[in-house]
Amino acid sequence: MPSLKKWPFAGEIVSDVGDVNAPEYDGGWVLRTEHGYVLEYVETPSDDDMRGGSYSPNARWLVYRLDLDIGVPRWGHIEDVASSSGASEGELKKDFESSDPKRRANAYMDWAGHYGWREFDSYPLSLTKQETEKRYGRRIG
Repeated sequence: MPSLKKWPFAGEIVSDVGDVNAPEYDGGWVLRTEHGYVLEYVETPSDDDMRGGSYSPNARWLVYRLDLDIGVPRWGHIEDVASSSGASEGELKKDFESSDPKRRANAYMDWAGHYGWREFDSYPLSLTKQETEKRYGRRIG
């Protein structure tokens, strides 16, 4: 997990989610901001953007940000998400209602895994490799 530092754009990192090597692989962080908890999730470019071991100049990392509100989203169907994620409806509901932001983040990741990240953030940041490395202070590749 990255050191607990404040990124100028984000807030304090309290946990990681998905792959611990984000943004090299799909994953992200739970952030504590002045407004509450936020999930910042980085989706890496597809394999089609990789040629000869390096990314094409057109490759883009998509950065989704969403508030980790307490409670099951009012849209979609919890039974469908539970079925596709392998969780029970009861456990998923408990995770959404948890005071632990990492549990909520994992529930939101299950929801996004079923319905897609754009359902939560229609306008994700689209960053080049260089912009992604600058944003997160780490080299990719």
